[in-house]
This record gives sequence, C-alpha cells and structure tokens, in this order.
Amino acid sequence: MLQSSTPEGGANLTPTPPQRSEGSGARREARARALVLVVEDHPEMSRLLVDTLAHDYEVATAVNGRDGLEKARTLRPDLVLTDVMMPEMGGDELVRALRAEGELASTPILVLTAKLDQDLRVRLLREGAQDYVLKPFSVEELRVRVGNLVTMRRARDVLQQTLASQSHDVTALAEMLSERQEELAAASRAKDEFLATLSHELRTPVTGMLAWLWMLRRGHLDQAAAARAYETMEGSIRSLVRIIDDLLDVSRIIRGQLRLEVQPLSLVPVVQSAIDAVRPAADAKQIRLETVIDPEAGPVHGDPARFQQVVWNLLMNSIKFTPAGGRVWLRLARYGADVQVTVRDTGIGIAREFLPHVFERFRQADGGTTREHGGLGLGLAIVRHLVELHGGTVSAESPGREQGATFTITLPLIAARDPASNGTRPAREEERPASTPLLQGLRVLVVEDEPLTREALTALLTQAGAEVGASASAAHALEVLRTWKPAVLVADIAMPDEDGYTLLRKVRALGREEGRDVPVLALTAHARPEDRERALAAGFQAYLAKPVDPPTLLEAIAELALASARLPGHRTSTAQEDRREGTAVGNETILLVEDDLANREYSRAVLEQFGYRVLTARSGDEGLRVWTAHRDEINLVVTDLVMLPGRSGVQVCHAVHQQRADVPVITLSGYPLVAEMLEAGREGMVECLQKPIEPEDLATAVRRALDRAQASRAPEPPDGPSAKTRWAFS
Repeated sequence: MLQSSTPEGGANLTPTPPQRSEGSGARREARARALVLVVEDHPEMSRLLVDTLAHDYEVATAVNGRDGLEKARTLRPDLVLTDVMMPEMGGDELVRALRAEGELASTPILVLTAKLDQDLRVRLLREGAQDYVLKPFSVEELRVRVGNLVTMRRARDVLQQTLASQSHDVTALAEMLSERQEELAAASRAKDEFLATLSHELRTPVTGMLAWLWMLRRGHLDQAAAARAYETMEGSIRSLVRIIDDLLDVSRIIRGQLRLEVQPLSLVPVVQSAIDAVRPAADAKQIRLETVIDPEAGPVHGDPARFQQVVWNLLMNSIKFTPAGGRVWLRLARYGADVQVTVRDTGIGIAREFLPHVFERFRQADGGTTREHGGLGLGLAIVRHLVELHGGTVSAESPGREQGATFTITLPLIAARDPASNGTRPAREEERPASTPLLQGLRVLVVEDEPLTREALTALLTQAGAEVGASASAAHALEVLRTWKPAVLVADIAMPDEDGYTLLRKVRALGREEGRDVPVLALTAHARPEDRERALAAGFQAYLAKPVDPPTLLEAIAELALASARLPGHRTSTAQEDRREGTAVGNETILLVEDDLANREYSRAVLEQFGYRVLTARSGDEGLRVWTAHRDEINLVVTDLVMLPGRSGVQVCHAVHQQRADVPVITLSGYPLVAEMLEAGREGMVECLQKPIEPEDLATAVRRALDRAQASRAPEPPDGPSAKTRWAFS
C-alpha cells in the first residue's frame, strides 16, 4: 500500500493501481513525488519511518524482504529503505536479490541496522547498498540521507534522458553528480571514523569491567582489591552513561529539541560548582588549576544546569589535553555590557588549520589525538550550541601545536533597567517594615565547605535572629550534632571527602538524642530537575538551588522548623518520609512487564526492596493475562516501551486504561529517541525512565506516580482542581 499525506497534515492509505508494461523510468517520470519503499518488520519502527518520510515522498511498506522484493517489482520505487534483521528474507538477501533484477539493479538502497558489525556493513556496501544508517538514528539525518539518494537517482535518470536526447548539459550534470558523490564519500568516511572511535570508547571500559567481574566471581581478590574493583566498575559505568548522554544531547541538537530552563542567573556559584567538579581530575594529573572570579560578574539569563555543563566541558577539555604538571586558568569577569568566561591551558594546543573546525560535531584533530586522549569529539560542539542558546558566543584561540589554547565565552548581561530580570526581589521585599526577626532564637547548623559562602550564610541567618553553628565538613558537623542540637540543618551537597548525601545518611543513623530527626535542607549549585528529585528521594526535607534569594532561604528554614515542631516524638519514618524516599505505603502492588531477564530481575529486586509487592511478566501478552487476573489489586504498571515480543508497551498501556484509566503506567526504554519521536506521553504514560536506571530513580518515579494517582482521586480542594500529571523523561 502507498502512504501519502492528506491536506490536513494527516496520512491515509491508498491502493496502488496495477502497472502494465511501462518501463521503470516512465513510471518514475509520471510520478509527481518520489516513491520510497520501507521494508521493516517492526510495526512501531515502520510507523515512525512512514511518518518521517510521508511529508516529502509517497511511501509504500513491506513487512519482510520477500514482500519487499515483490512490491519493488510492481512499484519500481525511487529508493528502498530496508532493515537487516527480518523474518523469511533479511535485508542482506534483499540487497542481493534487487541487484540481480534487471530494472531494479540500479535502485538506490539505504540499509537500517542496529549492529555495529563493520564486516556486515562492508559486505552490504559491496553487494550493492548505497548507504546505511545506524539505529537509533536522527530523524533529520535520515531525511537528509534519503533526500541525497533520491536526488542522485533522479539526477541519474535526468542524465540518462539528457544523453539520449544529445543534451549539451551532460558535463554539468556529471560534475554535480561527482560533487554529490564526493560529499557522500566524505560523510561516510567521517561516519566510519566516528563509529570506530565510539566502538573504542565503549569497549575500553567494558573490557576492564569484564576482567574485574571474572576475578570477583572466582574469589581471587582480597577485601581491598574487591573494593577497588567495585570502584573501577562504577566509574566505568558512569563513563558509559556520560557517552550516552552526550550522544542524546547531540541528537536533540540536530533535531532542534534541546531546551533551556531560563532564569535570572548569577554565574559565580555555577562556575564555582564546575570548578569543584573537575578539581579531582586536575589533582590526579598534578595540574595546577587557578581561578580569578569577579563576584560582580552577572547576572545573565540562563539555565544553571546547562551553563555548568558548558564550563565543565571546557575545563575537562583543557585538563585532558594538558600534560601532567601543567596549568589551567579560569577567569570570570565583566566587560562593559557583557560577561566573559575564559579558560586557558598549557596543553598540546590546536593546529592553525584545525581551528575553524574545533566546534564541529564528530571532529578531532587527528587519529593520534583520538588514540592518546580518547573522547568522541562531541563536547565542544555541545558547548557551542548551548552558548548560542544562551544568546552568547564562544571562540577558540591557539598559537599552534604545543603552545596551549584559550576558549572564551561571552554572554550579554541582564540590562540594569529590567527590574523583573535582575536576579533580585522587587523593591517591596526590601521595604518591609522592620519586625521581629524571622528566625528569632532558632538554632541552625550550616554545613558548607566554601569559606565565603559559609561566612555569608552565617551572617544572613544571624541577622535574621538565628543562633548559627557553622561547619566546613560533614565530619565536623557530626561532631557538632553530638553536643549542640539545631532546629534545622542546612547542608551543601558537593563537598570534599564526604558529600551531603553521606552526611544525611550518617545523621539518620545517629541516636534520637544525638539529633537523627533534625530536618535537613539541601542548598546546592546542582540545579537540574533530576538533582532536585535525587535530593528529595534521598531524604532531604527541602531543596534550594544556588544562587538563592535570601528571603526564600529564610522562609524555607522557618517552615522546616515549624513543621518539625508539629511532629511530636519525631518518628523515625513517617508515611510522608516513606513516600519521599520511594518506599511503599501500605500493600501496594506493581505489575512489571519486561522481556529481558536481567532487567526484569533487577527491577523486581529494587521494587521489592522498597516494600512493594511485584507481579512480573515476560511479554506484553503475558502482562495482560496477569493484569486480567489481578486488575483489582494492581496499583501501577511498569513496562518496557518498544522491545517487548508480541504487544508493545504502548499497547499494554492502552489495554490497561481501557479497563482502569486511574492506574498510572511508567515505561522503561533503552531507545529514548523512538520514545521521544513517538511522543509516548500522549499515549497515556505518566513517565518514561531511560535505561540504565538507578535504584533510587526507579523507586522515586513509582512513588511519585502513585502519589499523583492518589491525589487525582481525592476530592478537589475549594480553590480548584489538582495539577495534572506531567509527562517527563528521566
């Protein structure tokens, strides 16, 4: 069948009339739009491909290679887009069969594959495929590659007709084809080089993990070596997750879907947090990290999390390319109506001919650099895009090789005349009449390793009437708690030796008389939404991101103290605390639908550890059978999104909501690009968690969904309905 766009932007299916004896060229000439034949056995992927291409092309579909070959013989498409792994006849057999057909031998073939097997790709290209795209793919990249091949095919048809009519434009057309072929060849080489680098970056940490696992399973390691093994494996896993995050960021950049949470932003704490995050890496290479920070630099309009990512990327880039014992400088300063962040190093420098390409995606100076220093060549490209989204510019300078490099970010300051955007409260806040200090007589313990911030918080709280204790480390704070009982503890999260999470765990492990029930407020420069979720899930009663407005901080401390005073006995674990930490409240039952054994057992163990009753199923069909038998008991469904055999996670969700629309559904996906492109949130799911999933993230998402479902069933308050559940990727 053919897929074509309706005037309203939708799509309908129309049968293709039988063709008689016209030649394939005549048929293509008669078509107003090019015809693409999509050969894909996975229904959701086939739908995604049709939706992607239907705006620009007529699209026909086939479910396997044999079906595709028959439709190609009938329809004479301008391009065949085929998967590799399919029943009855795979994509590789289809390529060979098409090349053996007379009139189909020159039809362009674009292969989709999830395999990184280089031998398979080379064999497909040798057997007649023109190009390939790896899953998961960028929709925009697929459109461009399809457009290039269709353009080449139609240009070749025109060329053949021109030659037949003895046209005088043959030379120009041949040059155009040659240029396009060179561009495609260059793009293919760049893609192959990037895939080789990606393979190296993925395989290297995995190799170390396998070696450590082998030794752990055989009991060859003493306690110290085992601890080292776990630490190394955790670092390797986080390295792999960082690679995946970079790839997803680049994919969102290409598709124009990277968004900022813009707000008035003071750059000093954001830059300082990035410096703190990279200092261990600098210390490990004995690199001297020097900073000059102007406290008056700012404010700007920006996203705290994304700008911290920018500064972190630049600093890590300099540290990576600076030899041991070198120096890296960071300067934050104001210049007229702008603010600049400058990162300079004594590293290997940048060749003059490479400077224009330093911010391009997938580009690195040479293979030697890739082998010696690692990386995918994505960090600086992400920096440029994020800086431009902030309305700024970024530049790179270097005198040449072995002479260091300098990167400069320039951002516009918020205009002084804009009172709504200058990062401060309206004047009326400052004009309040003097009254009894908000925290009069309240004991507050501040735990902050940065001396200037600690001093400023102490002065602020003292001025508000509080009795303030100050600690520079978690260890000192624990000593203070044994002799001095605060009403509220305010703690930074990113601290040397022991962070805020470690401090919180140790506080909760104290005896009641030693202060285990003290409410704890997280005050941190880690300002992303997931940072807030993690802090609250860990047990912090409140969370504020730096820079914080002083009245907001004072009010938050006062509210915590007041709420604590209303809880007689300070129970160790209230129902509210249980919900915040992700644990079950009552006998709550979860249906877990996951086809992969390891993921299923892992998710089940995590949920049972947090107190939930878990029913499991290995496929969508089995999941619906379990649902039918227990639907009155099930409070929530957790299901894989698109990789289930039989029914997909979307179909499971539909079936569940046809019978009980009040049951929340959370999806798990290792294929986030398809999840985003399918807009799974519109299918009725409350949240999509991206694999790999931290135990706390899974438990928190489940608790959040159950609480929202319970709230939505409660009577509406007098001032209006409760907020609707928000679709989000985690």
